[in-house]
Amino acid sequence: MKNIYLLEIDREYVEDFVTVTLFILDKWWSG
Repeated sequence: MKNIYLLEIDREYVEDFVTVTLFILDKWWSG
């Protein structure tokens, strides 16, 4: 149960990280 919970947290964190990274890269690329 604990591992599944951690996996869910990790997945959300990774999604947020990817979104922010893509946003920064997009700004940097066009700027």
